[in-house]
Amino acid sequence: ALVKGGPLEGRPCFSGKTSGGIKMKRFWKKALALTMALSMVLSLCVMSAGAQEGAVAQLDNGQTFSTLQAAFDAAQDGNTITLLGNITVSEGNNAVRYDGGKSFTVDFAGYTVTANTENAAFVIVGNGNITMKNGTITAGPDAYWTVGAQGQDGTITTTIDNMTLNNSKQYAVSIKAFTGSEINVINTTVNSTNGAGGTECAGGTVNITNCIYNQSGTYDHNSTNVAVSNGGTVNIYSGTFAAEPYGLYVFNSGGTINVYDGTFSASKVLKADNSTTSNPSVINIENGDFTGTCEIGDKSTLSITGGTFSSSPLK
Repeated sequence: ALVKGGPLEGRPCFSGKTSGGIKMKRFWKKALALTMALSMVLSLCVMSAGAQEGAVAQLDNGQTFSTLQAAFDAAQDGNTITLLGNITVSEGNNAVRYDGGKSFTVDFAGYTVTANTENAAFVIVGNGNITMKNGTITAGPDAYWTVGAQGQDGTITTTIDNMTLNNSKQYAVSIKAFTGSEINVINTTVNSTNGAGGTECAGGTVNITNCIYNQSGTYDHNSTNVAVSNGGTVNIYSGTFAAEPYGLYVFNSGGTINVYDGTFSASKVLKADNSTTSNPSVINIENGDFTGTCEIGDKSTLSITGGTFSSSPLK
């Protein structure tokens, strides 16, 4: 409607004083329709939030899960599982046990999984390829491993990238690689306290690149940054490794530690027990900085082609 006469002549008028009130009726109809539309949108948002309630993880197709175990069980080749918040598991043997042959990624998205369980936080078994990245795993006081892997019907490859791993159980280690497994540890911090150890390669292969290992407390032979047993092989490419009793340790079931670079400090920075099996005890050093004493069995092999040592590594 137009206000006739006066300075507003020819301009729309929204004062409500229109002929027959036609324009105002249209205005209120539009307002009502808009209100109803907004109400529907808000209702859909509430429904969506309700569907997410209780979910701890989701796949990249949007499917959500109330447990991380269920997400692992459902993952297919190429999937990414993303955590939606911190997770605490306080019953059972493991927070997650995966038996399978799929290849997928678990993005912790900055969140923490705490496993107050009896055996381990994560156990990976099979012949797939699992990547865990961007978060924290804390193994509770009764858990023997933070991450353990074993191959079955082939090799299982596990990559731990940009993670923090915490463990504190005595006579235990954070990462354990059994026969048929390969674990790649990249840009990760491993904190082992109360005499617990960092990594034991028990027949498998572990590759460590640009990591920080902190070990404190003395309990037994497991109180070490990195150990090998049962013919396992550890390759250390770079990183900083600090331990109280033992730095790099070959147990008496034999194995090989290859050091290409890194900084290492411990009371006994290098230790190799004579093997009681057919697997030789071997430490090969190409480069690195080593602070601490060395204890190498007379039937064990220590090969040094580079690096610096605070004390003589010779037998």
